[in-house]
Amino acid sequence: MSCSIDPGRYFVDSENTLENSGWTVFGVRAEYLLASRGLTLFAAVENLTNERYSASVQIDNAVGQFYEPSDGRSFYAGFRWSR
Repeated sequence: MSCSIDPGRYFVDSENTLENSGWTVFGVRAEYLLASRGLTLFAAVENLTNERYSASVQIDNAVGQFYEPSDGRSFYAGFRWSR
């Protein structure tokens, strides 16, 4: 299980009038090793609570688009093969 926490609230403009709010997101990753074949299968879920947040911003954006939204709940799966 993983947990991501931002550094807290911070201003996104030089006038200190707009803030990016704090956020916390959780994720889970599972792996299964098939050692005889050199294969590892994995699956993960990120942002389990489907939190709406902005993990990055553009300070003093000229058109006022400060916030860059992060992904909502997401799933992925795959494999790693090594000889």
